[in-house]
Amino acid sequence: MRTYINAGFGEPIGITDLLLLQQLGFHGVRQDVPEGREEVLIREFADPRINLRPLFLVNGGKMTEGAPEAGRRATFLSLLMYEMGIEGEIEIGNEPNIAESRYKNNPSYFRESFSTAREILDRDPRLTEQRLVVGGIMTTDRGGLEYLSEVVRGLPVKCHIGYHTYRTTTKPSVPQKGFSTREDEFTELISIAGGRELWNTEIGWHTAKSKTGLFGCRSVQLSEYQVFDYLKEEARYNEHAGAKVFTVFQLNDGLSDHYEARFGIRRVNDSSLKPSAQIALWVNA
Repeated sequence: MRTYINAGFGEPIGITDLLLLQQLGFHGVRQDVPEGREEVLIREFADPRINLRPLFLVNGGKMTEGAPEAGRRATFLSLLMYEMGIEGEIEIGNEPNIAESRYKNNPSYFRESFSTAREILDRDPRLTEQRLVVGGIMTTDRGGLEYLSEVVRGLPVKCHIGYHTYRTTTKPSVPQKGFSTREDEFTELISIAGGRELWNTEIGWHTAKSKTGLFGCRSVQLSEYQVFDYLKEEARYNEHAGAKVFTVFQLNDGLSDHYEARFGIRRVNDSSLKPSAQIALWVNA
């Protein structure tokens, strides 16, 4: 199982951080590619010093692009990658089952992104081997997997199955709603994938304070060492299920105290590394 990390979020990552990620044992980077930023973000990975495989994300965030448009833009990225001599995958969409857009309750529309892209890619002999990744569902609960099942129905070949396994403040062994064990979750996911590769394109825990329990009356805050332990345990579940990629969220902490700014493997105040920065080396050991 290869270990990737989310970084950049539509901005250049920089040679210093890319080299750091290599040193930390990561195999690849998941990078958002907004419209109009394709060439500058792809070109980073053409540097001969970089040996990280990119997973470029099209139509991420709130998924504001239409399905056919996102599919066509994925083919444009593929052509640029070919011209720059860069090998990698392209993920289309991000958590479509909770997106505040037409995708949320319409998995068949989301599937159009891939049918559009594959039709164009397969007409060009230079691009026929380009692999696409289905944008990861929010998590592997019953609702998320039902959505994914509808997306996969009729999905073109040469597509990997993306998924996220977030469980906020709970430990990895706690199953999602609709399942009695984590193994049951993955059994259902494997069945839906139908032999396609499984790619976990986001997973992480944050260190911000959270309210849980009935009426949010209980406060929970994970330590940096707990987050590392949870990532290790989650990696075991994914590897046992046969996942090909395990993608940590994310490189940097943010400036705010909001929970989304506390997933990083690197602290914001002094740029020092947290224990979780060792996750790729631990997986590789």
